[in-house]
Amino acid sequence: MIFTSVTILLALSCKTRIENTLPQPEAAQKVKFEKEQSTINLPIEIPIPALEKEINRQFEGLIYQDSSFDVPEKDDVMVRVWKTRNIKIQGYNEFLKFDVPLKIWADYRWQACEICPKIEKETSFNITVSFTSKLKVNPDWKFETQTVPSGLVFESKPKLDFGIVSIPITSIVEPIVREQLVEVTKEIDTEVAKNFDFSKEIDSVWKVLHEPQLIDSTYKAWLKVTPAEVYLGPIRGNNDRIKIVVGFKGLFEIVVGNKPEISIYRKLPLLKNAENTDKDFNFFIESFIDFESASQIARMNIKDSIFEIAAGKSVKVDDISFMGLENKIYTKVDLSKSINGSIYFMGTPAYDTTKNVVYFKDFDYDLKTKNALFKSANWLLHGALKSKIEKEFNYSLADDLKAIRHSVEALLSNFEFDNLFTLKGKLDYLDIYKIIVEENGLRVIVNSKGKANIKFKSLEF
Repeated sequence: MIFTSVTILLALSCKTRIENTLPQPEAAQKVKFEKEQSTINLPIEIPIPALEKEINRQFEGLIYQDSSFDVPEKDDVMVRVWKTRNIKIQGYNEFLKFDVPLKIWADYRWQACEICPKIEKETSFNITVSFTSKLKVNPDWKFETQTVPSGLVFESKPKLDFGIVSIPITSIVEPIVREQLVEVTKEIDTEVAKNFDFSKEIDSVWKVLHEPQLIDSTYKAWLKVTPAEVYLGPIRGNNDRIKIVVGFKGLFEIVVGNKPEISIYRKLPLLKNAENTDKDFNFFIESFIDFESASQIARMNIKDSIFEIAAGKSVKVDDISFMGLENKIYTKVDLSKSINGSIYFMGTPAYDTTKNVVYFKDFDYDLKTKNALFKSANWLLHGALKSKIEKEFNYSLADDLKAIRHSVEALLSNFEFDNLFTLKGKLDYLDIYKIIVEENGLRVIVNSKGKANIKFKSLEF
């Protein structure tokens, strides 16, 4: 009996008890990173025929009349102006050229001297008048044109017929016509501003962008946009259309999981002009590796395993778990047999681009554990346990990246926003951008780049 008691005491005395706890941070730390903003372009095309149709609808038949020789001032001329055919419009860069075919009737009063009788003669002739308008969009999103006359072509020469004598009066009529055309330019500017206001359409896009959109129901992927600014590229016109590119700049994120909160709404900002609008996008996608899930996988692989470390020295892994602290991953391992207690390892997460795997870098015992083992169980520091534990945190992101790629490509394949506009583009690049250690897991930031535009489903002018 005495011999047995001594044997038990000796056996117990060979076991090392480790009292160890996880280091505590001095203060809660949250790693931040700056996400790059990107621009999604909205090309707007205004068909020249649609502009022609509206302008011609506004200018029909008699478009100008001066029925007095003396009012508003005495000029001895009465004039009526009709549009004879449709107005033709051509675009070039930010300019529009209007060719307006007109018939002009003029009644001319002439008096050779104060006591001479007044003679009235009327004439009519056809001309084509050209106007040039410079297009611009004001900061409040209102269209504005600055129109000036740019040419006169007489299709028939104006003259006064006195029977056997006809007197050409082109040199008299032309300055008068040019003077009257100033009023026509004002009418053109008024009609263009009234009929081509797309501020409502831009504002509707701005509002919709604030609302998270479910882009992939399979992976529960949401597009969250935090719009910041709106840019307008140069206006480009040609013979059949006017092209305007509006760029919406902001933070574009794809969030996997529950629907994210709506971005804080800001009203449509004033327009900024830009020489070029960026065609490339940067989408940021967040994926989360939960430490509890990773711990469960590690338990299935290594829990209850026994490791022979040195002669007569072995340890059994009773439990393993992962946690985050100060941008490092700590691994807690509960041991029994030759050592009773908990030990801690720490490492920095890194990403293997060839294998798509997150692994430990600089993996080692944490300082408190190392000091405790050095005093009482130095043999464990030189065993194979560390390398065994290190391998338990090789987390593959291959499936995650596949899911993210699927979500981004779904977004870029003519995705529809609230039946208002569609987004279409091409994905050029997708890879891990940053890995952030949090208390309960790893936040993996994926960056995708490419080109994308949005387009109104229906835009009527």
